Amino acid sequence: HLKSWGEVLGALKHDVSKQSSRRHGPRLCVEAHVGVGGLNWLRKLGELAEAYRKVGTGCRVLRTLRVREPYSYYRSYYLWAQHVKVYGRSRWSVQSGDENFLRWVNATPNLQTSILLNSYASQVADMWIENRRKGAHRIFAAPPHQPQESVLDALKELLAHIDIASPLERFDEALMIISNTLGLRAVQYARLDPTCVPYAFGRIVLDNNSSCSELSKAVRHCNRKIKRVCGSSRRHECEAAVQRVAPLDAWLYRTVARNFDMMVKRAAPRLQRQVQRFLSGSIGAWTGGLLSRARCRFIRLNSTAQQFWVLPDFEKHLCTPVPQSVGEAIWRDRHLIRKVGNHSEGMALVAPNTAQCIEWPVGPGCNIEYLSK
Repeated sequence: HLKSWGEVLGALKHDVSKQSSRRHGPRLCVEAHVGVGGLNWLRKLGELAEAYRKVGTGCRVLRTLRVREPYSYYRSYYLWAQHVKVYGRSRWSVQSGDENFLRWVNATPNLQTSILLNSYASQVADMWIENRRKGAHRIFAAPPHQPQESVLDALKELLAHIDIASPLERFDEALMIISNTLGLRAVQYARLDPTCVPYAFGRIVLDNNSSCSELSKAVRHCNRKIKRVCGSSRRHECEAAVQRVAPLDAWLYRTVARNFDMMVKRAAPRLQRQVQRFLSGSIGAWTGGLLSRARCRFIRLNSTAQQFWVLPDFEKHLCTPVPQSVGEAIWRDRHLIRKVGNHSEGMALVAPNTAQCIEWPVGPGCNIEYLSK
């Protein structure tokens, strides 16, 4: 989960020329949050993908996007904001209810499009109306009765730099297409309803049987703390409000849904059979089957282990082999490598998921190291 991934992307591009002499490209999964300028990063990822293609490595760069039906998106976002307020992690300061929901919708136009083009829009949307600074409404894309052509052009350009765009409502089909494209072997997921499941369940140790059991129980038996909005008696009114304030969101959803439908038709009937097999393997809360034990895991070091830490040779790393400059850039970004006087000190490691390495991750067989600090 990177705070700033410019250095990482630069290191990857610089390393491409060396890839022709390697059998495989780097094995790397990065969650990168981007504020302003997301389109620019999509372009850069496209350039990186083309560079890897030319040298013929197995490293595949895939840019994906999921969008949601506008009314469903507004409603889900509102309930999520209520949820994080309950667990003390939001500036949200209003009680739930249909009238409050409608007030918020009318003050928050084109929510999905706005966040997609400028993620800072989520910080404004996450605040209740009275808490927003003066002029904050300008961050939302093309409010009603204002020109929309420039925003539509930006959306079209952004979609042109996405490899697979899909509606959230067709998640399973999209997951199978992505899995086939990247060659993923083990894919499972659990659906979490934020109005049911405590916020802490967003991060669990999947190898911990008690944590997984507790999560499965919470998913199956909802003890709802958040009151839902827009029941059957007022749904039409709420849908009409979203339709009025979010025409760009509606265009985005229609466009993605139409293009994805054509993609699915080209992949049928093989894709349909694959989705059916995937769903038939579901067990309990886990769609696609039970989770397999991870080969490696992230381990934070205690103060004793930190004294024995040595900067990894990322080229030969047992779990995440990547170019040395890329590995160091990632770990510095997350402050997992810090300067102490004239030397570096590590805060964590990715190590084999064995009892020995969990107990002492800096020991032999758990981490490939440099010869000296």
